[in-house]
Amino acid sequence: MRPAELGGAVRRLFLMLRSRPGLPRAGGLDPADARRLADAERALGLTPPGCAWLDERTVDDLDLPLVFATIDRTTTPTGAQALWRWLVAPAHQLDVLAAREQHLGRFAAEPALSLIVRRDLRKTAVASNAPHLPRLLWEPAPQPLPIAWFAILASALVAAAVVAIWYPIVVLAVLVLFATNVVVDDWANLKLAHQAHALEILGEVLADAQRVSAHLPPTLCAGVAEDLAAVRRLRKRITVLTVRDPLEISSMLRAGFLVRLFVLRNCMTTLERERDRLRRLVLWLGELDALVAVATLRADRTDTRVPELGVGAPRIVALDLAHPAVPDAIGNDLELVGQSLLVTGSNMSGKSTFLRTIAVNAICAQSIHTTFGRWRASMFRVRAVMRTTDDTAAGASRYAVEVAAIGELVAAVSREEATLPALLA
Repeated sequence: MRPAELGGAVRRLFLMLRSRPGLPRAGGLDPADARRLADAERALGLTPPGCAWLDERTVDDLDLPLVFATIDRTTTPTGAQALWRWLVAPAHQLDVLAAREQHLGRFAAEPALSLIVRRDLRKTAVASNAPHLPRLLWEPAPQPLPIAWFAILASALVAAAVVAIWYPIVVLAVLVLFATNVVVDDWANLKLAHQAHALEILGEVLADAQRVSAHLPPTLCAGVAEDLAAVRRLRKRITVLTVRDPLEISSMLRAGFLVRLFVLRNCMTTLERERDRLRRLVLWLGELDALVAVATLRADRTDTRVPELGVGAPRIVALDLAHPAVPDAIGNDLELVGQSLLVTGSNMSGKSTFLRTIAVNAICAQSIHTTFGRWRASMFRVRAVMRTTDDTAAGASRYAVEVAAIGELVAAVSREEATLPALLA
């Protein structure tokens, strides 16, 4: 280790020991909240670079929410959302996984670095914050309020206050205007409460990003300093929305002069202009949390392995392969090279679990680059049809629904570009 690297490691260890607050609880976010960011991206037609979304039937049939709950070690809601995004959008390019593994290796080699990141993220480790950033940064902005009328009201109050210096009787008009503005501020803040709270959370996330980036090696935060510098003014404006004092005098003055509404409008205008940059920062911080979570998962479980992936003819060579969500699972071996697999047996003999084990590990190999048992295989597009029920509203029996689902699966595989072989379960 070079002297500079040794000095950096010692500094990070010192920072870790100096941090007195305990670590926030890892994992536990409801999968319904964890999927919000990915769902918002899918609604916009966005796809993570080098990846492809799994279809909803595959997500449900493979019980990916259960898999997510099992592997989740994230600290923040944004980290959990980034982890879910990886899980439901597996990589289709090896270089995406190579970059991910490089960072995972860094955290595995330096546990103190993982602890520093988790401590620095503690301010935003609040589960109730989960919906706000996806709504703010990925969903369309709501209709803006009529800022011109607010400007007239605020200007009238300032003008009346100036005139009252020479004509004290005008103080009555000042009081009436101030009370009117307070009522208008309360009305507007009720309409914009979600936006205002989301901006506060965004300010905390940006502060976390600033703090975390100061403790990380440059390889883990390339480009972050430039993005943070570009939104520094936005952070300062958000601070105006969050200033508090014990007597609430500052809050009353902000309401009387409609300061919050002007600042909020200004913040939303800046947000629209810097939306892509803010998305990058939020995703960077979330993926950093997800990287620490995967490194922690590897340290927690003795059955985790780093997969060996390649491209070309379809093949799977698996040893001692287990389902991550099955406690004390007994591993199975599998070798398929250019072949299909027909699984038969009695009811409740584990056929579905075995097929799900194969598909889930294929997804984990191409998402968190971690499998539960040894995995040497080609890259796959994974699709599943394993759970069908009657569709009463459509008048279709379970058999009809199953036939239609398999037909959709075959058609989808035929439609998609054959860049990767399909793994069908």
